[in-house]
Amino acid sequence: MNINAHVWHDDRLRKLSKEGVIAYMYLLTSPHSNMAGFYVLPLEYMAYDLNWTAKVCDEVLNELVSHWLIKRDSHKKVVLVLDHLKHNPVGGPNQLKGIVNLLKEMPSTYLMNNFYELIKEFLTEQTKVYLESIKSLTPDFNRVETVTEPFRNPSETVSKPLRNRSESQKKRLKTQQAKGRR
Repeated sequence: MNINAHVWHDDRLRKLSKEGVIAYMYLLTSPHSNMAGFYVLPLEYMAYDLNWTAKVCDEVLNELVSHWLIKRDSHKKVVLVLDHLKHNPVGGPNQLKGIVNLLKEMPSTYLMNNFYELIKEFLTEQTKVYLESIKSLTPDFNRVETVTEPFRNPSETVSKPLRNRSESQKKRLKTQQAKGRR
């Protein structure tokens, strides 16, 4: 894997400790990394590879999070290198198919939504057809939908996803909205 030389021009990198720079370069080139920059990385692997303690690895990863270089799900032991695709663009449809296959093997994590938003920025028109494949792998996209209509009462909640409304529910909502406009 190549590292784009422009990584050194990033002001966030200049603000890191020496350990932070080493850890960031490790995350970009790690033997556990992949072409998406989104992968499982137990602290023990990083500690072994860098000859650091797990505590030092945890502290340094938190430093990278605070400088907006990575996101991590410490419970699922997953890291997302935020600028990975910027420095290592998707090469074409076959590489994107490979990324979709990698994502299928990932543990369920809220970071999948972050990855989905990131990859949208770096896709060409030819590769955007794979967005639905990636979106289908993001658990939160299947459970949560943004509510655009205001609640009449702040204590009201939505008990089930909006995308599964029946026709009678939709009709009732339209009636309620029409009454609210009067």
